[in-house]
Amino acid sequence: MSQKVGMLDQQERSEILKLSWNNIFPNSIYGFLSLLSILLMYFLGMRQGTVFTDPILDPMLYQPFAGIAAIVLLNALLGRHPTVQAYLVGTLVVAYAYMAVAVLPDFSLFIFPLISLALSVMLALRINMPRKSKISRIAMFVSVSIFMLILGGALRFYNNPAEFTMAFGSIYDDENPLGVPFLFYNGIVIYSRFLVITVSIPIILMFTGLAAVLTENYHLIVKYASTRRIAGIGKNFNSALTVLSCQCEGITASFPSIVATVLLSAVIPLISLSIILILMTNLLLSRYFMKGRKVRILERIWAMPSKGYFTAIVAVFLPLEILFIVTSVYLGYFRNLTVFSAINISMFVYGILFYHAVAQILGFRINIPAYIEYIIIAVSTLLMFIWYIPALTTDSVTLVSYFVMMGFTSLISGALAGLLFQNINTRHRLLYFQYLTMMISTLAIVVFYISVIALHVIWPYFGMAEQIEFSLVIWGISLPFVWLGTNISLNSESSAAVPVIPYMDSGMKEPT
Repeated sequence: MSQKVGMLDQQERSEILKLSWNNIFPNSIYGFLSLLSILLMYFLGMRQGTVFTDPILDPMLYQPFAGIAAIVLLNALLGRHPTVQAYLVGTLVVAYAYMAVAVLPDFSLFIFPLISLALSVMLALRINMPRKSKISRIAMFVSVSIFMLILGGALRFYNNPAEFTMAFGSIYDDENPLGVPFLFYNGIVIYSRFLVITVSIPIILMFTGLAAVLTENYHLIVKYASTRRIAGIGKNFNSALTVLSCQCEGITASFPSIVATVLLSAVIPLISLSIILILMTNLLLSRYFMKGRKVRILERIWAMPSKGYFTAIVAVFLPLEILFIVTSVYLGYFRNLTVFSAINISMFVYGILFYHAVAQILGFRINIPAYIEYIIIAVSTLLMFIWYIPALTTDSVTLVSYFVMMGFTSLISGALAGLLFQNINTRHRLLYFQYLTMMISTLAIVVFYISVIALHVIWPYFGMAEQIEFSLVIWGISLPFVWLGTNISLNSESSAAVPVIPYMDSGMKEPT
């Protein structure tokens, strides 16, 4: 009997080895032919005099081609991991697509990256995964990768001279006066007629890794939302808003490459936080939400306002808020943009808490029609964010009457938000919470990129340094709340992730 089992095991192993070889060999051929095509493009361009290389790069120029070879080899060896294969092939598609666009004006070279792209499509077709799933994964990964490269400053648009088709230079020839960004050290700059891309080992590893995790998060969120028993437009809107919330974390993780060394110490904590939050979202999606399991701590956080002690928290918050404002005004700190914004946001939050406490004590609720909800959201948003219009911001920190008006309107804005939170259903409340967190983080994102990329001073009264400080502080504080909004929303629907929950019918103990 044991001999028969041994023979069966040996046969199974031989079948697995045969299947593995049948995947490894053709995948290797397709992959290395695609690399050979790119090498032919490079050497033919060098011979024609349309591709130039800075002599200083001679010891480093092997790196991009060695990277492609490593991806090809990994793709061939990881046939039993189709999801990883999809992202490896997606990385090849991004590289070959850039090469194709870069040499587009020179048709004699354009044919080579086109062949490489076709071969990478052949690799994609060989991935052992449903066609719809692999196409959506690869397409989303490519889109996210390109978006992050542009956002991170690694991919830029320039109208370069027509004397060359492609040129390879060192990052130190294109150095910013503020210093080389820390992810660009030893980077290679590839110039073409319309595009410039900077590649380095840290950039490739970080951006492709983050793009893969973000794509997997989006894929799981959309798949998860499609299994919910939610009516059409509400389901689609909830799914889209959750994906956008998740993207805020991805944007934070991609911005460090554009930041010069002078901002390094401020940016590293934000990078670390965003990467941790992205990975935590992926973990919760795969281990809990997709399996119909709820995360109890998220439930407790969301249920906190309904507890009796929440009113006591509001009572403690009032004197602290007054103390903060009085101290800021007395010491003149409110003339700092970050402190000014903290006063504005804290008054908004206090308005929410104050209305909630009053409603809890008096025990009243109001039935709000849907169209009135939208009007209240618009008015509340306007009353809070109108004070970031440069002229009004300057008046608020120089004229007492405007400062008082700012605090009062922020309080009313918060009270209107509290009115909504108290009187709309749970799903709408979750959507509104996500909207609020995204609204504040989006303000910080926009200010940051206007400051660092466009080098534009929005508020001349405060200057560029305070402007960047404001965006980083608000961004860092809002990120955990964006993450909470995303995952509380997903957690609220997780019990419907599976059609039948076994313990409900069999008497099994509910999993914790």
